Amino acid sequence: MVRGSHGAGYINTDVTLTLSRLPLGYELGLRSDGAVASGGISIGTATLYDRVGPLGTCVVTTRSNARLPIDFTAD
Repeated sequence: MVRGSHGAGYINTDVTLTLSRLPLGYELGLRSDGAVASGGISIGTATLYDRVGPLGTCVVTTRSNARLPIDFTAD
């Protein structure tokens, strides 16, 4: 989910996580590799790391939520 000053602008519709090995330990790092967007659909890619080095990738697909933003400041 992508949050902005007016709430959630995009809602995650799909996440694909691919690992080449199991992570060592409980800490994971994430480096954004890029994103593309068109027609209300956004796709982002990232590389996952542990203390040893890269171990996988993640692809996230999101859909624009411009008409019905979620307000996280309301009770």
